[in-house]
Amino acid sequence: MKRIFLMSLFSLGFIITAFSQGPPRRMNGEGGDRVKAMRVAYITNILELSPEESEKFWPIFNEMERKMRDVRKDARNNRIEPDSDAAARQAILDQLDMEQQRLDLEKEYLEKLNTVISYTKLYRLKKAEKDFKRELLKRSRERRRAE
Repeated sequence: MKRIFLMSLFSLGFIITAFSQGPPRRMNGEGGDRVKAMRVAYITNILELSPEESEKFWPIFNEMERKMRDVRKDARNNRIEPDSDAAARQAILDQLDMEQQRLDLEKEYLEKLNTVISYTKLYRLKKAEKDFKRELLKRSRERRRAE
């Protein structure tokens, strides 16, 4: 019990410190690493992951994220500006295929992640990801207004 409390306290402290420093600067990739660290701490805290759960959860989650990123990248690279009705139809079908691939990956990794954490925590994961992005955008807007 003490261990979970200390882990939560550490994660919360990390989140507060990271967010108080404002959004990252995009120089030499360091900002991306900082955002990733903030995201890990935020999600770990919200899901109340134990150290054992975190150790197993994050490699699976990161693998899923890489595959999702690849699907989005492929879709972006294959995007065309349709010049006919047939090309527009194909572009729509390609987009639907990409969305289906994304859903299939989500289903596949839902089962893999459930071997580590409960469905209740998986359900909270979706909300935590959205909340983190929303908070990051909010901080970014506030910083731009202040400058």
